[in-house]
Amino acid sequence: MAYPLGPPSRGNSLIQIKAPVTSKGPNELMFRNPLTRDVTVVLVIKTLIVIAAALFVFGPSQRPHVDAAAIQALFASSPANGEGTP
Repeated sequence: MAYPLGPPSRGNSLIQIKAPVTSKGPNELMFRNPLTRDVTVVLVIKTLIVIAAALFVFGPSQRPHVDAAAIQALFASSPANGEGTP
C-alpha cells in the first residue's frame, strides 16, 4: 500500500507537518507578484474615497430635514386638485 505522505510512524501518535522554510520576510511572501500589491493599493484607496464621500457628501448635515411641518408645507404649496396648472 502506498502512502502519499509517507508511511505512518508507529512510535509517535502525533502528526507532524513539515512546512517549507524560507528566508523571506512576511511582506515578501504576501506580495509575490507586483500586480497583487498594486491591485491591493488601488482597492484600499478606492475604499477610502467611498468612505470619505459617504461621510462628507452624503452625511447627515447634507440631508434635508423631513418632519410633519415640512411635509405640510410641501402639500400646502402644491395645487391640491390641479388648480393653477396650464
